[in-house]
Amino acid sequence: MRGITEDLGRATDERMLVRIGRNDDEMRALAPIGLPPPSYASGVAYPPLGLVLLTKTTRNPGDPVPDLGRVLVHEASHVALHRAAGGRSVPRWFTEGMAVYHASENDLARIETLWRAAAGHNLVPLATLDAAFADDETGRVDVAYAQSVDLVSFLLRQHHGGDKMRRLLARVAAGASFGEALEHAYFLSLTDLERTWTADLDDRHGSYAYLLAGSGLWMLALVAITIGYVRRRRRNRKVLEKWANEDAAIDSLEAELERKLAHIEEARRARTLH
Repeated sequence: MRGITEDLGRATDERMLVRIGRNDDEMRALAPIGLPPPSYASGVAYPPLGLVLLTKTTRNPGDPVPDLGRVLVHEASHVALHRAAGGRSVPRWFTEGMAVYHASENDLARIETLWRAAAGHNLVPLATLDAAFADDETGRVDVAYAQSVDLVSFLLRQHHGGDKMRRLLARVAAGASFGEALEHAYFLSLTDLERTWTADLDDRHGSYAYLLAGSGLWMLALVAITIGYVRRRRRNRKVLEKWANEDAAIDSLEAELERKLAHIEEARRARTLH
């Protein structure tokens, strides 16, 4: 959980209690009176109490066994963020995006969801992103999570992003609104954040969306997105020297990707001419 401390400036083991139930019923029994966990949850945090609940199995036998390590990091991130913000309110997209980022839950399915939303011009406006977490029926929850973790990653990728993140949270803890703290730390309004993030997203995804839209080759674009994501995480953690061999493999993948994209573009031009 070192990354949480580095990003938020608060240690995750600072007066945090973790309770683990063998099943969903036991987890519910361990919850504070009157505050049961959601029925679908394999973990839940009670940030003001410094409490995290986990279950080894889910209510639905058909669901996969929870990855307790990742669930713990996700919930611990909620507790640490609450403390770093002095218990003051921050947007839900920010808390959920931070937790997913810290738990490394930005898997291929989530990346695909973000790519499809961007390619189809179906991203959720930042002003209504928090509300999308409650919109289960239209499938906007998946888009909300995908956008949120990418927004948080975008903020942390900025020059001295970790320092700026800690300044933002210190400002919130001192009584500023999230928007005011964002401007103080990053010199970005919420409108600016949405605009610059969208431009960055277009830059990362746009060329692939143009070439592959309707072609059924979204997996090729997904490879490119994943490569970019891995590279950014490695730069952010300053461990590139440990991954020289893997970087060489990634360079090879990128070269192969460029060749395939060039072939697709040539075929598209040929069809246009005929």
